[in-house]
Formats: sequence, C-alpha cells, structure tokens
Amino acid sequence: MIDRRAYSAARELDYAKQRRLATIRGMEYRLERLLAAVECLATGNIPIQERLVSAMMAMSALQEKDFPKDMRQDYLALWASITSVDSKGKDGSIRETISRMSDEVAEQYARRIVALLGELADRHDA
Repeated sequence: MIDRRAYSAARELDYAKQRRLATIRGMEYRLERLLAAVECLATGNIPIQERLVSAMMAMSALQEKDFPKDMRQDYLALWASITSVDSKGKDGSIRETISRMSDEVAEQYARRIVALLGELADRHDA
C-alpha cells in the first residue's frame, strides 16, 4: 500500500524541482538572447551602429517580464531609447534611431547591453 503522506511529499518535491528547472530554462533563454546580442556587438568588421542593430534584433524576443523586477526599468529604458525615432514597424524604428547615433552614443548603448548580460549572468551563478 502507498503511504499517502510520502506520495504527497514526493509529488511536492517533484513539483518544486519542475518549477526550479523552468526558472533555470527561462534564465538560460534570457542569457542566450543577451549573449547573442553581445556576440553581434563584438564580431564583424562593420560600423558599431550596424552591430547595435543586429544586437537589438537578437534581443527582440525578450520582454519586460523576462527580467527580474529590479532590472526591468533598465531594459525598458534601453528599448525606449533605441526605438525613439518613429518609423514603420519595430525593426524600422530600431534602424532609424540607431542610424542617427554617433559612434560614441552607439558604444554607450552597446555597454548597456553588455551590462545587462553581466547582471543576469551574476544572478544565474548565485
């Protein structure tokens, strides 16, 4: 005969493990997207503006809810800045905004993306 308390405890433990794995998978996806963005920034012999466009497109699947609450404002501010020039569609707005940036400004945004990756990676390791 099955001990109901033991069975219930095992199910609860299994559920907790599944929640933890889902959290890890979600974190890994976010890290993967941000790492892809950083790779876009770090590779290629093209202007920083074009690399920044590629990086933002690599991050485009991420949403506010994908970040811890205390990081969401930084993420939202980044997207608001990168899409501040009106254009047709999300991609057009990104390209239009970034095309108007100086190298120095584009590099500042690149550093912000690297910082987001660093912050998430630190939390993942903790």
